Amino acid sequence: MDIIYRPLDQGTIDNPHSIYDRLRIEAPVFWHDQTKSWVLSRYQDCRFVLGNHELFARDQRRVGRQLPSSQVNMQIQDPPYLSELRIRLSDAFKRQDVQGLIMAARGRLEASLQRRPAQIPFDFMSEVAADVALNLSLRLIGAAGYPPTNYHGIFEGMARQMDSSIDPSRRRDGVAAASELRSLMHAWFAIPSNEGVIGAIKDGMPNQESSSDYIVNTMCGVFNACYSTLYAMTGSVFHVMLENRHLIESLGSEISTDAAVEEVIRYISPAQGSSRYAVAPFEFENTKIRRGDAIIVLFAAANWDPSIFTAPAKLAFERSPNPHLGFGWGTHFCIGASFASRWVREVLSFLQLNYKALSLAGIPTYMNMATLRCLSALPLIVNR
Repeated sequence: MDIIYRPLDQGTIDNPHSIYDRLRIEAPVFWHDQTKSWVLSRYQDCRFVLGNHELFARDQRRVGRQLPSSQVNMQIQDPPYLSELRIRLSDAFKRQDVQGLIMAARGRLEASLQRRPAQIPFDFMSEVAADVALNLSLRLIGAAGYPPTNYHGIFEGMARQMDSSIDPSRRRDGVAAASELRSLMHAWFAIPSNEGVIGAIKDGMPNQESSSDYIVNTMCGVFNACYSTLYAMTGSVFHVMLENRHLIESLGSEISTDAAVEEVIRYISPAQGSSRYAVAPFEFENTKIRRGDAIIVLFAAANWDPSIFTAPAKLAFERSPNPHLGFGWGTHFCIGASFASRWVREVLSFLQLNYKALSLAGIPTYMNMATLRCLSALPLIVNR
């Protein structure tokens, strides 16, 4: 096997699909010695694993591994243990004024860009996307009046920790960032008149239970996932659409905006993958997986599998059906998927009206992260 898969090489991060395409064709079930994991890249294999929590655990404690209490939350649990809190969280999301939150975020996006002087390059990620994503995330959970001074640094530490199986040196900063977020979340839960998702979670729940480490850890995951998804998607949608201006003009006339949203999410796939653990021995086409083996499910590779998506490298707004794995699949399907999709729809709507006033002003760069694909810089210019 001559495939060399180095997820943190900048060349791989800049263009992951060159290696993903090779993996799907030459080694669809690939042992990656660096992470001590099997890597799956075909759509059907990825969807099968994600849809079978009985055979493939998200919770590594089911295969005898240990986890510190600081990492125990709903996101790592499998049914039936995650069900009660997941139902409560789902209900909490439904109780929010999603349209009002989205429109307020759009107003913040518009105001930020309107303040930019014409013909002077600026970094959209640090100067616009980070602020909009943080404000929307805070308003959603009910902590809008208590913004942290450097949440982006916490996000970066936690995102880098997700790659600690590749680069163990990232673990220390990630642990510190997670601890800082837990302190913030405890403070937000202590606010007497919470609104948002925190308020809905606390409603009807005893104070001691609502502020338990398990609930707080879970909400840390929800909040960080919200911020990271909104931040990454906002940047990627701006980048991709300003490179494909002809597609913006087709929105609302020839093409359904809903179909365009699904296609953009498939195409950019900010979450590159997730891990599972084999609960029992299993075999993928003569490749034997042992109980306890780790498996990396590559969402992004699956979303460009030509056996499912014709001409996957083409951004095709008319694509239907579009069963992408942009938000995962199965019992761990992203609980905020609908919210994120609504935001992508609003960003597309904004660009449909304003794209002629914006241009790329340099080469975008990506953060050095493998699990999350996210721009670190997107140079833009305002045309007036």
